[in-house]
Amino acid sequence: MAIPPKKRSKPLYWQVVEDISAQIEAGTWRPGDKLPSERVLCKMYRVSQITIRRALRELAHLGRVYSHHGVGWFVSDAPLSGVRPQVGLFVSSWDRLMGRFIWHLAKELAQAGMDLCLLPEPTPAGETEVLLFAVAGREQEVNAHYAQLSAQKASALFLLRGLNEQAPAAILDERLGMEQITRHILSMGHHRVAYLGLDPALLEGQLRYRGFVEVLWEHGLELPLDWVFADLEREGERFLRVFRPGYGPTALVCASDLQAARAMGMLQEVGLRCPDDVAIVGLGDEEFAAFLPTPLTTFRFDLLELARRVAMLCLAFYEGREVENVRVAGELVVRQSCGASQRA
Repeated sequence: MAIPPKKRSKPLYWQVVEDISAQIEAGTWRPGDKLPSERVLCKMYRVSQITIRRALRELAHLGRVYSHHGVGWFVSDAPLSGVRPQVGLFVSSWDRLMGRFIWHLAKELAQAGMDLCLLPEPTPAGETEVLLFAVAGREQEVNAHYAQLSAQKASALFLLRGLNEQAPAAILDERLGMEQITRHILSMGHHRVAYLGLDPALLEGQLRYRGFVEVLWEHGLELPLDWVFADLEREGERFLRVFRPGYGPTALVCASDLQAARAMGMLQEVGLRCPDDVAIVGLGDEEFAAFLPTPLTTFRFDLLELARRVAMLCLAFYEGREVENVRVAGELVVRQSCGASQRA
């Protein structure tokens, strides 16, 4: 039973879906009847087993057929309507960036005809067609979740950060973002640059620090250990001592806009102006960045583009097609917070 020529403009799996549906409507296969095996269907339609499996999954979503594990596929009593493919998402650690990205992702998946559902554990997809694993948080915890996935032999698409070179991933290039804002601050004439980063135990903290420090080393600049900060609440006194006039750095690179806003406020309280005394840059282009006392130069991640690419990868997963890694960055947003060095 080859596919008729007039239908060949449609995807192969969908042609099989339409033909089996027509056979059911015509009474060739009645409710409760067992369909031919996948191997027989492959020969009937002259397509691959991947195409047949994709077609059977689609028919199951349409309510036309159902499966008994180890037995085969059977015709349903009545088709269900409105059933859409499910994309399961496990988030190892939540932050503002993750929340903004997932908001975009849910919209893009909906436009692609798929629904996003959050999973409490990194388990195999079950009723979901695609499993997404958002990589964030402490490295030890993330690796434990990854080991759980591997033990269950669950295939997943990693989001925001990659874990394994062999595993497919859609990566937000935080490291490149840090490189760009660091290069910009150096281009403004600053050579004494401090760093306010995230917890180094976090994967995102490690990536952003590397993007910063490797640009400094590339330019032959040193980074004194007491010019590196991770928590202004605990390190506030040391932070202000380092930045006292006539001694400290002329610029501060921050791993997030929120950190940049806090640092700007603390420095203003002791009479240090931005950018005249200390230039400051951030990362993320949060909504408030343009409305700080000195509008903040930052890096804007293209979360919408990343969400679109992930939605396309989910469709590829669902249709049994090969999936390739993608990497998305963004653009530098230059505002008033990083003038040329006044205390070189």
